[in-house]
Amino acid sequence: MADMAPIVLSGLPDAPSAESLGEHGDDESSLDLAPAEVVTTDDVMDWKRITDTFYMRRWRMFDMVWKEPDLGSHIVRAAPCGGPIVVAPQRGAFSVMGGTGTRHDAVRVYNGAGMRLAVIDPPSSGGRLVTAGITNGCRVVVVRSDGAVDLFSPLGERLRVSFSLPGSTCASVGGPAGGAPGSGPADLGALLGGGRSRAGSVVMAEVGRRGLAALLLCEEEVPSDDPDAPDGATVTVSALKLVICGDLDSDAPGQRCTHPMPCMLDGRPPASMALLDFEGDAPVDVILATSDLSSPALVVVSEDGCDPVRAVSGFSGLPAVADRMAVSPDGRSVALLCGSQLRVYRSALTEPLLVVEVADLLADLAGAAGGAGLSSPGGDVGRTPPPTTLAWLGDEDGIALHWDGWGILIVGQDGSCCGWRYAKPSAVLSEGDGLRVLTADHHDFLAMVVEDSRWARLDMSQPGARLVNAAELFDTRDASAMEAVQSLQRAGELSAAVDQCLAAAEEEHSRVVQQRLLAAAYFGTRASDAGSSPASLSAVCRRIRVLNALRRPAVGCAMTAFQLEVLTPAAAADRLSQQLQHDAALRVCQCMGLPTRRVLEHWAAAKVAKCRPDEEAATLQVVSQRLQAEPGVSFADVAAAAHASGRAHIARSLLRLEPRLRRKVPLLLQMREGAAALDAALRGADLGLVSLTVAQLRERLAVNNDVGFEGAGRAGTALDDADDGGDEGAVTAGGMAEDGAAAGASGRAADSEGSSAAEGAGKERLFALLSGRPQALAMAEEQLSEDDPVMLQQLLEGAGRFRRAAQESLRLAGRETRFSRRLRELGNAVAILTRGIDGGDRSLTGLRTAVQNQMELLSAQVKLEQSFDAPMRFVGRSLADTLLELLRLEGDGSDRAKALAARLKVPDSRFWYLRIEALAAARAFDELAALAAKRSPVGYAPFVRAFLDARPRAMAQAKRVCPKVEDLPERLRLQCECEAWDDAAETARRIGTAAAAIEALQAMGMRGSGTEARAKLEALAASGR
Repeated sequence: MADMAPIVLSGLPDAPSAESLGEHGDDESSLDLAPAEVVTTDDVMDWKRITDTFYMRRWRMFDMVWKEPDLGSHIVRAAPCGGPIVVAPQRGAFSVMGGTGTRHDAVRVYNGAGMRLAVIDPPSSGGRLVTAGITNGCRVVVVRSDGAVDLFSPLGERLRVSFSLPGSTCASVGGPAGGAPGSGPADLGALLGGGRSRAGSVVMAEVGRRGLAALLLCEEEVPSDDPDAPDGATVTVSALKLVICGDLDSDAPGQRCTHPMPCMLDGRPPASMALLDFEGDAPVDVILATSDLSSPALVVVSEDGCDPVRAVSGFSGLPAVADRMAVSPDGRSVALLCGSQLRVYRSALTEPLLVVEVADLLADLAGAAGGAGLSSPGGDVGRTPPPTTLAWLGDEDGIALHWDGWGILIVGQDGSCCGWRYAKPSAVLSEGDGLRVLTADHHDFLAMVVEDSRWARLDMSQPGARLVNAAELFDTRDASAMEAVQSLQRAGELSAAVDQCLAAAEEEHSRVVQQRLLAAAYFGTRASDAGSSPASLSAVCRRIRVLNALRRPAVGCAMTAFQLEVLTPAAAADRLSQQLQHDAALRVCQCMGLPTRRVLEHWAAAKVAKCRPDEEAATLQVVSQRLQAEPGVSFADVAAAAHASGRAHIARSLLRLEPRLRRKVPLLLQMREGAAALDAALRGADLGLVSLTVAQLRERLAVNNDVGFEGAGRAGTALDDADDGGDEGAVTAGGMAEDGAAAGASGRAADSEGSSAAEGAGKERLFALLSGRPQALAMAEEQLSEDDPVMLQQLLEGAGRFRRAAQESLRLAGRETRFSRRLRELGNAVAILTRGIDGGDRSLTGLRTAVQNQMELLSAQVKLEQSFDAPMRFVGRSLADTLLELLRLEGDGSDRAKALAARLKVPDSRFWYLRIEALAAARAFDELAALAAKRSPVGYAPFVRAFLDARPRAMAQAKRVCPKVEDLPERLRLQCECEAWDDAAETARRIGTAAAAIEALQAMGMRGSGTEARAKLEALAASGR
């Protein structure tokens, strides 16, 4: 160690180099991460002891540049972890409550140094401002008296996710509510400030870290207590309704609003209200303090709807109304100011953790050495006015009582206290590790001194303080420095000393103190046996460099190491991007080793949005070159921003560079580039994406005609030609289907009667687009088969697939249960086939004839069912079944069957077969024999088989008819079945072959032994001919 050189901060990383993201031309965007000295009043001698072991300190973060002289009369809120500050006039809330007042001023948004980011002007019409706030995600929330909840970015851009509170005037149909206010037992107008408020007005609201709660004035019908009123009479009374919303940072805020009614308030507005909304996605709870002086209490209302309203169980009661209420930043504790008494509870609100009189605290402070120069607010300890604000210092470090124009009293968890004087109007804001104090001139931060800082700077017995002293001695080349280091090594405390110095350096805001502590840590690592700088030293140096850069006034996002850890460096970079500090955000990401993709995307979107029309080409070139150099950048997100700002050319150009189709295709559809979206999905061979694209095209084209086809190529040309197409819906079916086809055409006309010209043009565009893309057409066919069969028929017909379109109509006809609708679908099929035949496809003629016959049959079946007195079922049967059923009927059934067969041109041979089957089934053998005596177009074999099926009863008739069968081999087989052996022998002789004789002998078997017929057959078989 003797050759060690004097200590320099060579171990600290240099500021990372990065190209400028654009020619901003202003100093605020050209930032490096060089440490910036913070104007601070923090010195060890200025630390204030709050207990025997704890100290408090104050940092001067910024000298404010704003012009807000009277913060005490304004609503002041800030995003956690050094986020933007929102300042809104407070009188708007009172004017709403009282029902009178003038127009309120604008809401202003500042960074931590008081540099104005945005001015949110009041609307030209609508409600007055009730309250304002800012969420964890830096969304500015403005609640107005008519129930409108407007959400803005930190730069004042109104977000599309703004909403209205359910049941408010703004959400009611027909605009703001008017008329006379409610009347009844309790007139809330007087309770809310002496005036009258309209139903649906917001009378009180509170914005939290991620949610809000609002009290709305409403009217209710209650039973009348007038003894002279009739039974069941009601009166209208004024009441309050609580609305809770716990998702202000989501993509759909306002969707989780609930409407519990805090019945324990007895219709009165609460004295104070606070939100428990600090635990991720947990439901938001609202704590309400009743204003009943006789029995002050607390009510907890939950957003999740489970036991929504409850009195606090086990609560011991309050000595007075809780006029002030504050929830700790971690949501675990609640502080109440009940008259002159300060009470602290856990969020479960069981037994108090601390109960102390404010006057006693001030008296103790005035008599203590730490309170020198601090007089009591109002000048008299015995007549202390109530504090203006009640806030937490850190999660649970202490409670701050703030008197505007006097100062701040910090109360520890054990009841000890210390004070800070602020003579000018000020505002206090809680942080997770301290308290932000804003005045017209300064931005201060009060916090407890962490152990590492206290050890390193106060307690020389601690390893950290001894290491700092050794490093300073080494810089002066004092030999005792090495002895001190060796002492730490022998005691095994050198590593702990380095850790203490690093932890203390992160907590410090002064650059001088940071350098002292980091130099000591670096000295300790060089002096250790390892001989190399550990990774923790480099990581701490990087975090300090980031913290110092965030504390620059031009950036205005001062935060502590604890806050940076809670917020995370990535979120800090996002917050900088939201404020258009893209250079600083990029350098933060590079210093911390984070991906720069999100920063570059936001920068590109902002640059595109603000470019002038004559700068689009140059902007596109700069943006595309910068984004292509960064892997993983989403060109689709930047293109979406370009499209939203009206830069369609830039959006299309950027989308050509987007490789991820599932981001590219939806945006193309949103940009009305339907053909390009479909082609991109098809090129990607992603069937799910193709199906989704086709579904979107169907919805937008067929309903709203909302998609253009610029650059569609061949499909686009077909689209242009299709715009002037003629009427393809005319039905030209002829013959017996003329009436049915006309019915189908009239049905289609009725269906499309209400369609607009734009809708028709949209369908034509869709058909032209899909016709040149078979895969997309197949997807559309699959979707439309169930979703929109009518459009499917039109699509298939437009693609020239008339047979498939007609089959779809037939499928629909089979599913219909009503005759008129089934006939209409059949008529539509005939019309489609007719158009196909007229187009040159003669192969459709047979199918059209079959459909026409089906229509005739359906009409005839309906008429038949209507003509019979007894219930008969014909509809749904085939033609053969219908004729058979008629032929089986007695009376004029046969004549009806003949008439139907003639109408449908049933061939005689087919009709004779049906008659034979019907008579055989009816066992009408005499009629069947009489029919067999006539000249038959189907021959006589069917008659014989019908008789044989009824043997032995009709065997005789079968034998008589057999000789009339003209085909001799067939006659032989039938005669053998009838056992007419003599006739069979004669038929075999006429055939004249041994095979015929042998066939007859086999059928005879042993039954014809010794007969003359057998002898003849045996002789013929023996002849061998």
